[in-house]
Amino acid sequence: MSPIGKICFSLEEPKRRLFFSKERKICFRGYFFDSFGRKAKQVILQYKNERILADSQHREDIQSRYARSNIQIEKEVGFEGWIELSRGLKEIDILAELSGGQRLRLARYYIVVYGASKPHSKIKQQANPVCLPPAYFCLDAPQAEEPIITEDIFLEVRGWVFDKEGNPPSSIIVKNSTRVFPCKAIARSDVKADHPILKDIWCGFLARIPLEENLFEYIVEAEFPSGKKLELGKFFARSFNREERVKWDRDRYREWFALYGQLMGREEELLRGRLSGFAYKPFFSIIMGVGLGDRLEGVLASLRSVVGQWYERWEVLLVLYGGRKLAIEELRGVGGEDKLRIIELSYPEKVKAKEAGLREACGEYCMVLDSGEELVAHALYVFVEALQGDKALDLLFGDEDRRSGGGQVYSPVFKPGFNYDLLRSVNYLGRPVVFRKQKAMEVGGFDEGLEGAEEWDLYLRMTVGKVDGRGVCHLPYVLCHRGGEAEAGGGGGSEGVEKEVVWRDCKRRGVGVEGIERMRGGWRIRYGVGEAKPLVSIVMPSKCQLAYLRPCVESVMSKTSYDRYELLLVVNEKRLRNAEVERYLEGLSGVGGRCDWWCIRMSHLTMRRLTMRR
Repeated sequence: MSPIGKICFSLEEPKRRLFFSKERKICFRGYFFDSFGRKAKQVILQYKNERILADSQHREDIQSRYARSNIQIEKEVGFEGWIELSRGLKEIDILAELSGGQRLRLARYYIVVYGASKPHSKIKQQANPVCLPPAYFCLDAPQAEEPIITEDIFLEVRGWVFDKEGNPPSSIIVKNSTRVFPCKAIARSDVKADHPILKDIWCGFLARIPLEENLFEYIVEAEFPSGKKLELGKFFARSFNREERVKWDRDRYREWFALYGQLMGREEELLRGRLSGFAYKPFFSIIMGVGLGDRLEGVLASLRSVVGQWYERWEVLLVLYGGRKLAIEELRGVGGEDKLRIIELSYPEKVKAKEAGLREACGEYCMVLDSGEELVAHALYVFVEALQGDKALDLLFGDEDRRSGGGQVYSPVFKPGFNYDLLRSVNYLGRPVVFRKQKAMEVGGFDEGLEGAEEWDLYLRMTVGKVDGRGVCHLPYVLCHRGGEAEAGGGGGSEGVEKEVVWRDCKRRGVGVEGIERMRGGWRIRYGVGEAKPLVSIVMPSKCQLAYLRPCVESVMSKTSYDRYELLLVVNEKRLRNAEVERYLEGLSGVGGRCDWWCIRMSHLTMRRLTMRR
């Protein structure tokens, strides 16, 4: 007997921890109880990821041996388990799981199997019906002793199990205190190769269970055809809560940006070398409107980001509006004073400041920045590089993120390519956007009546006729950091102003609109069909199985609110031999002239091709 803390156990067979065996089936036998005389919840024989549950045994001899002690020992403290091994050196762990869920390793065996397997005497069945039958099983995933706290909203549970006769279970479930999730049976030919006694390769199981923010205990349970149930394992798991998910997203993005979002060292040297060889070098005008609400620190941060650009053909127009004063002495130390122009306006509206900056700009291309927004050092270089391939581009935009006061980046916005329907619903271009000045002036510049959404309106007017995306380019690089003062990408206007922008664009393009409503993240537009309603033809190749055909046809005819449609059924001629089918089709022909059918002598595939041509 070996005491470990407050437990007692003995491994009676095998006697030695290291031995050679010609038999592939090895028996492990012994007993185990804690300081209260209670048996182990289960004893497990573990080889790599495979776990075999040992059978409980009555051990009255152990009760007699400890009769004089003050411990009341349970009868079923004994255990016996068999494991089948292939040739070679094997490492086997004997584990005991206590009632509280803790697991103890009782011993580790090293066995060298060198002979072929021989028929073994039949394992004696357990007389006590309460005890579970021995089984072979492995819970491949999850494998965690500690609670699982993950960013995923689903957790994969997979493994395999079969009883000692080689039969797979009839069902496997994963359950917690509130829900039960059935597992799907999967084939495991790899298990069959390692365990010849397996009768059916469909012993595997797989499930993807949805996780909640609250921590739950999940139990994986198998039920065999005999009605016996076996617990394969249990684990605790939950998904991130909102605060953890935000922190995880921020940490992952910081790691990504440190690896891929910055160009330094040798990369910067190579790209600067390419810059000198560009044939087309446009001039950029950066327009910044500064009002009374803009802090000097945000203005200086934006100016420093422009001064630090690799590309040097640029100017900054600092447009002061609403009575804001800014002396040139306050900007000393930033650099680039020779490329800085200050324009003072008495108007309180920011849109007028942007319009004045646009008219005074000398550059071929313009960009609008707000206080607190910072460009990455290679931003203008990326725009110029794109223009080398297509000098006809009128609008270019990149990706963005946000930067905290401590300099940490977070909340990236990775934008799609140009999508006019999306742009009509929300100004997803955000920052940074470079646009051709000449094109902007041709469409009227910034509309002073759309304060807060003037940039969105300008981009919509500049892209009229560019539904296919020609003349617009998305650059998939994070080129701008928004600070605490900057608004998130999109319009900053009131709801009424943004709705007017959408309405004007639809009217400008001749699009019929039945309604515009505010949705989370943008605007939803319900388009009209106009006075001349087009005819919609619904072509339905059918095998005329009325159990499927009848509800399909009736759903179209009873639920649609559009009255300009026709329903064409394509039927194989041999299906008309059924009198009931023929009566049903004849009845449909008289329904308001909307439903018609014809028969052909062709295969189902040919029927589909014919209907597409018609």
